[in-house]
Amino acid sequence: MPAPLKLVHSHSYSLRIASGAEALLVRVRTSEGTRGLGFTLNLDARPARDMAAWDAWAKQQNQPLWQLLGGSPRRVALLRACGEASDPWEIGSLDALRKAHPRRILAPHAHPWEIAWCATLAASLAEDSAIALPGDPALATVELPRAPGHGIDWFHESGFARIAWDSVLTP
Repeated sequence: MPAPLKLVHSHSYSLRIASGAEALLVRVRTSEGTRGLGFTLNLDARPARDMAAWDAWAKQQNQPLWQLLGGSPRRVALLRACGEASDPWEIGSLDALRKAHPRRILAPHAHPWEIAWCATLAASLAEDSAIALPGDPALATVELPRAPGHGIDWFHESGFARIAWDSVLTP
């Protein structure tokens, strides 16, 4: 189930984040002009494009994505990864992840962007869905964003905040 909108532009960027890892960022624009952002810290841009489309749809609907997906406004638990956890970037699409209906969603790099996206996904699954991190989490829970989209905060990668993302997607 792709996001219910028509994309007219998509562009992928390879950027180095503060940790030294490579991030693939995807920006999309819909036929109505709404822009969305997706990312992955893996080498496959397809999950990032899927995320960007869902982000654009949430912005177009002026609602948080977790709410559009039927989620509840709650804090999502952060747990140390032990046992079974589903990596949303390996699963590949939001639809496939929701069909798998995991109880634990892995944020393999524990990057704040990953945690924000995983919180959005967890909120649309079972009430006890949580985020699994590779180490001990600094916090016990994460709050869902109240604004449209999925809560990427450029503060965590301040170099990206200087990019004029809106002008990047002008035709």
